[in-house]
Amino acid sequence: MAWVLIVYTLGILIAAIAAMVEIESIVGSGPIMSLVGIWIAFLSYRRDRPIGLFYGLAVPTVSVFCFIVINGMDWGPSDAHVPVSAFLVLFAWACIPSCSLAVREVRRQRGLADRRPIQFSIAFLLGLMFVVALGLGLTQMVGLRGFALAMVLAYLATIFCVVYRFIDGRRERKLTEISSIFAAEEPQRDSPLDG
Repeated sequence: MAWVLIVYTLGILIAAIAAMVEIESIVGSGPIMSLVGIWIAFLSYRRDRPIGLFYGLAVPTVSVFCFIVINGMDWGPSDAHVPVSAFLVLFAWACIPSCSLAVREVRRQRGLADRRPIQFSIAFLLGLMFVVALGLGLTQMVGLRGFALAMVLAYLATIFCVVYRFIDGRRERKLTEISSIFAAEEPQRDSPLDG
């Protein structure tokens, strides 16, 4: 998976350079890199790698942020060119040390992958459905911007719940490990009185 992280980072750098040359390139590079980032986040979640999880979710989050800013401020390509491309270049440079940390995490945990199924509660799914339904209701009231807001809220709710579940699962495992340390059986010693 280390090579995937390196290729992902190279893709981020290429997308940032392409945005500097032609800002409309983010229409294609944003969704593609977001899908790759979600895939990396999913793999990192499955293998208990928090740095990889957050690094994978970085591009989808930046894509959503750029989408909100561009639509919220009614920017055209000429208006968005300088601020968005500058932000993307800064983000791309910040991704280089993040990639280094994620690759180091992969190499450190190689062969120690914990494969457990992803489970979400019914309360999470109902809450997510509520957010989406609320957003779709806004769509009818406000128009297309309500739909964008609904998708952003659903995305943020999903990210929050996945990260919370990840952290909660790690906490449960640590508590189990600590309790198993204290619950270890004492080795039986032969008593001199046994005979």
